Amino acid sequence: MRLLNTAISQGLAAGLCLLLSAGCNRPLQPSRHSVPDGAIRRYTEAELNELLVPGMALSEVTNTLGLPGAKMQMDENTYLITYLFPVREILEETKEQMLGFDMYFRDDKLIRWVPIMVGAPEIISAGGAVTPYNRQSIRLYLENDDLAHLVTTVDTTGSADIHDLNVPPALSVRATVLVESAGSGGPDELTLTLILSKKDAEGLKKLSAANLGKRLLVVWENRIIAAPQIMEPLATEKVMFRVKRAALSGLVGRP
Repeated sequence: MRLLNTAISQGLAAGLCLLLSAGCNRPLQPSRHSVPDGAIRRYTEAELNELLVPGMALSEVTNTLGLPGAKMQMDENTYLITYLFPVREILEETKEQMLGFDMYFRDDKLIRWVPIMVGAPEIISAGGAVTPYNRQSIRLYLENDDLAHLVTTVDTTGSADIHDLNVPPALSVRATVLVESAGSGGPDELTLTLILSKKDAEGLKKLSAANLGKRLLVVWENRIIAAPQIMEPLATEKVMFRVKRAALSGLVGRP
């Protein structure tokens, strides 16, 4: 696995966390606010400073920009929404770029907006940094009788190695993988985001639609790192879920 020499600010994973329900093995469902990758054009910071004025209503924002990529409730009156620019296009660039932006609202009024940056060797916010891994092979299996013991292991320990598994996957994808501390999930959890191609996203949509209620085993480098339950069709190119930090031990953080 090749570790890219870049990190993304904290806001990305926090803002996207509702693409899947939080938790390694809890119900899996898409965000009510999810939109396809590239649904919002790229803006400069100067343009956003003109567009996004503190005090403006959420309805004004969505009328201008469309629905956000994700929404995260922070407390009873405060929430965060995230807009992303075309992700793969930006990750291919070598200089520091704005990947998108988070917007914080209280009582449906904008408090502030914060850029999500990518491209610098290390960009750290108060909660940590996001690490991207480019073009990773991810295999997806559906729970069945032959795999039930592995699901039990994941439920118990957070992961399961499958070096000798001879069962073909239900779907294999190539994805950019983003790994970040889970924030509210606690120090033992990480947030993992898969950025899929349109073709792979369509395959995942069909697979999930045909297998509602089943557990989906997510395999990265011969290890099941999560086994959430499919609750709704996953019609998105950005899939996010939480994993146990120990599940990624030895998979991330090495060149």
